[in-house]
Amino acid sequence: MQLYQTSGGDLFADAFFILHERLMFASLYGRDANMLSLLARLNKGSQEPIGFRLPEDRPYYPVYRTARHFSNLHRRTTKLHTRQYGVLLHTFLYCGELVEPDRDSRSAWVVADDVSTDMQPLVWTCLSRLSDIPLDDAWAGFVATRLEEAGSLQYFRPGMGSEASLVGIKACRISLPHDFDMMLGGWLKSGQLPPV
Repeated sequence: MQLYQTSGGDLFADAFFILHERLMFASLYGRDANMLSLLARLNKGSQEPIGFRLPEDRPYYPVYRTARHFSNLHRRTTKLHTRQYGVLLHTFLYCGELVEPDRDSRSAWVVADDVSTDMQPLVWTCLSRLSDIPLDDAWAGFVATRLEEAGSLQYFRPGMGSEASLVGIKACRISLPHDFDMMLGGWLKSGQLPPV
């Protein structure tokens, strides 16, 4: 497991997700005082960036691995008792929209902490919950492909890039089109989807 050290603190991350320089998720480990210092900075609205650095990195704030925007962050913290380091805190920082679907805009996120996980069943389950029309499981492949082509499903895989950087997780943003019901009806009428 590769650990990334945070800039400005003695915290380590085994997973993180940065989207357009906004911190979406981080799994952080460290001593109590260091974790509380970071959380206090975030609660005060500090806009000091947080970089995720490897030991060999020269820049303090590496390109593509630095979060500069922090909003709607929630946290879950547990204590870990270790032999070598004593008591450490493990904190998940995550954006609220990663866990709460927006039924009004019919959008949601699916996140998997196992990068080998097949996302399609998870995405289909979420699509079924967001849709006003019941969806048949036999439609999953066809509908997911058409939604991805339309930009309504956006997959984020582990890696570093200018849009998103993910380590240790993968994600999918779902934004159902407003005319999704009509799209389904059209596919059924044209015979592209089998009738229920």
